[in-house]
Amino acid sequence: GDAFLHGGRSAAAFRRSVAMSSQPPSGPPSGESIADRAKRLGLTPDGGQQQPPPMRSAADPAADDNSSFEEAAAMAGFNELPPNSVVFDKTKFEAYDFEAEAQAAEEVIRVVGQLKAFGVDNSDKGKWPELKAACDKLAQVTAASPAPVLRDDARLTGDWELIGTTSADMEKRKGMSGLGGAMFTAPVTIFFRFDNGRVVAKEVLSFFGNPVVCNEFRGIFGFSADGNMVQERYESADIGGQKNTPGFAGATATLEGVCITADGALRLGLTPGGGGSYFVFKKLGDGERDGWLG
Repeated sequence: GDAFLHGGRSAAAFRRSVAMSSQPPSGPPSGESIADRAKRLGLTPDGGQQQPPPMRSAADPAADDNSSFEEAAAMAGFNELPPNSVVFDKTKFEAYDFEAEAQAAEEVIRVVGQLKAFGVDNSDKGKWPELKAACDKLAQVTAASPAPVLRDDARLTGDWELIGTTSADMEKRKGMSGLGGAMFTAPVTIFFRFDNGRVVAKEVLSFFGNPVVCNEFRGIFGFSADGNMVQERYESADIGGQKNTPGFAGATATLEGVCITADGALRLGLTPGGGGSYFVFKKLGDGERDGWLG
């Protein structure tokens, strides 16, 4: 199914938090050197830790026109790229419109900031057309992205929070478990952690307004042959306070990896088939999810 999340904070506060942590980079200035570009993408030791490390593309590094930025990395001050790094395709990078991506991502963030419950509250449905239009634009712009396919993009590893969706299935169930629509209960957020082929989803629900219920789903994930789609297969779950809930028969979710923005801050997924549903995820920093869960 397409079901698969933004926490219980005000829209204004959420917009500020996303704006501070999720601003995509602007396009390369005219005359910018390769070394400066490498530094701006985080390819230098002093590139900072506020954005995930750059990704290494699947392009043949021996090809002159599609080589990785090993030359840029060397110019930036070290001979080898850090572990789990990814470098954008050089030819596509030179031609890519980073400013257009930034503007499209900002529009997605703006719409998401107006949602009451990441798109699944009854009042959020009226924003779906606007969110879809914003996601369509981001998908259109990032079709030319120099980033590798999702399978080869190490930025997928780590923690993500679903901050917006246009999924009717998700809206109907108010989350993953279906318990978000129970009396006095409401969905708060859902976190996803991808690591070494394993995926863990944590669904947080509020009871009488307090975020006290955490349902956990555990499984594996893999990719389509072309690397563009990711499938999550959940095999076990703790639901409603019951460990390894016997009644849980498993669940599968498949999303096309539309894009991860150039700064690694946002991920856009789309359920396969015509008229698919969008899912917008925000990348979380190290320890951010665990700190939120307390």
